[in-house]
Amino acid sequence: TIPYIGRGTAFLKIGENEKGLQDLDKAIALNPYSVNARHYRAHAFRAMGRYTEALADLDVVISLQPTAGFYNKRGDIKTSLGDLVDAVEDYRYSIQLEPMNAATHLNLAMLLEKTGDFEGAIASAGIAAQLGMPEAKEYLERVNTSNQNDYCRPGSFWHTILLIEFANLYVAWESPEQALFYSQGAEVQAKKLGLRILLARAINAK
Repeated sequence: TIPYIGRGTAFLKIGENEKGLQDLDKAIALNPYSVNARHYRAHAFRAMGRYTEALADLDVVISLQPTAGFYNKRGDIKTSLGDLVDAVEDYRYSIQLEPMNAATHLNLAMLLEKTGDFEGAIASAGIAAQLGMPEAKEYLERVNTSNQNDYCRPGSFWHTILLIEFANLYVAWESPEQALFYSQGAEVQAKKLGLRILLARAINAK
């Protein structure tokens, strides 16, 4: 199987997906349980827009070798297929196996936003930002300033959650003045909303 896998992946690297696929098919015919062959074939299928077939290969791969990276890739494919709920589950499995992967936390945040879990989205992006991913901070700032996100309008429940996450971020980054600014803003909004739990979280974020 190794010669077919080697030649197949070489074809994939130069964009010859059909030729690569033929070699990987031969490798899998010889060894249906080859993780490498199925992983690379899933990559080829995905590049060709054949997501259902890519998903089938990754299902086998994960049954044989359940790594964070493979769960992440399957989550990407499920997202492309519109299966957002299962994609969220795969990203969470990936995070359980590799909790310090900031990119996965941010992928999860963007997906949770699509499913309407805004608190989860903000929390996941906050973790990614704390892990040092600049794109995560940009994501949170976009959510904070975007007029399209009615759920995050100033004074709303979700905007209060967002302010708390910013406060927590600046605490982690040892920027007490910025942390205090956001926590005080969250505290004011939580009092207006009459939400004691959020008020407590805002105070704890100072």
